[in-house]
Amino acid sequence: MCTFRNQEDEANLNLIRENLRLIQNKQQVKKRKDDIEIQKLVQNRFSWLPKANTVSNVFITPASHDAIVQNFNAKNSSLVFVHQPRGAGSHVTSCMNSISIEKRHSLSPVMNLQNRLLWDSSSVENRQHQEAVQLHRGPFAFGLCENLNRKCAYFTIFRDPFDTLVSLFTHCKANRNDDLCKEKSASNSTLYDWVFENAGVLFHRLLFSSEHCKYNHNSSDSTNVNIDSCNNHHRNRFEMLSTNTEKIHLATYIKSHLHKWFAAIGLFNEIENSMLIFERAFEHPFSRCKSRDKSSFYENSLVSNNAHFERVRSDEDVYNYDDDEEEDFIDEIQTVKEDINIQNALKYDYIIYNEAKRLYHIQKQVLYNKLGNT
Repeated sequence: MCTFRNQEDEANLNLIRENLRLIQNKQQVKKRKDDIEIQKLVQNRFSWLPKANTVSNVFITPASHDAIVQNFNAKNSSLVFVHQPRGAGSHVTSCMNSISIEKRHSLSPVMNLQNRLLWDSSSVENRQHQEAVQLHRGPFAFGLCENLNRKCAYFTIFRDPFDTLVSLFTHCKANRNDDLCKEKSASNSTLYDWVFENAGVLFHRLLFSSEHCKYNHNSSDSTNVNIDSCNNHHRNRFEMLSTNTEKIHLATYIKSHLHKWFAAIGLFNEIENSMLIFERAFEHPFSRCKSRDKSSFYENSLVSNNAHFERVRSDEDVYNYDDDEEEDFIDEIQTVKEDINIQNALKYDYIIYNEAKRLYHIQKQVLYNKLGNT
């Protein structure tokens, strides 16, 4: 009886092992198939995404740190700060301006849309000047490294995608003429519509290519850029992806390349640690730059129903609510955040953001380990 039971148990165990093996084989086959489809998608429709001319994350690939610092000191490399929407980028930009003056490093114009298009359409003679510029920053700075024949290190600060859009909503109510706000009026929109229609905020920044913005470099008016048309074009390229699977593939590709594209990553809600990370990565005094009031970046850690409202509200979110309006807005934020359609619309951004958070915490741990050993 005991022998029979043991044999039966062994047979069941073997069956379980075989099923697990089959499942693993199917997963491996699917992964190989997905990898092939992802590569085809990027090569055929997003071929401009960064390839080789970037510095890998310096905390994950330590050799990258020595390469970027030594080359930068020899004026043979560039640092590029990618200013994400509503992501404390103004502080980093101001910091880079100070570093440029203090250390006499060359600095390009802020890479807004107009300046980026002018930069990319420069003559051959100007290209030689561009090669010598060491510091770049701006909302349309990503992709700039591809045209430089030198080591080029991107860094950025990521913010929670939903928080970003809520912050952008309040910002655009008070700043209707901001480039970020021209596609759709926040004043004539509900928070739900705004978040739903502007989902993909991380995608759109990281997919930017000036090649798809029609612009006449010979025009006497260098500000004559149809920003709405350019932004819509990039949005449409993403929306034209025919299936949810293609969008997941593209998000997965970006996720898997973040550590290769960005030499350092910061988080909005950990701005002081982020500046320490940037300082350690590039050996520039980011942590010593004068910050604005900390409320620009940190909000109260409340456990009550208004915790999310406090988290997204900052000195940059200039829109006045009376008490009743504020309470209604807090409720609206929570309702919109929990909506299944909103969660689906933002899921591609969260694939990227969650990987950025994972990389950030690896950097932070490596940094603390190094500081603990000094």
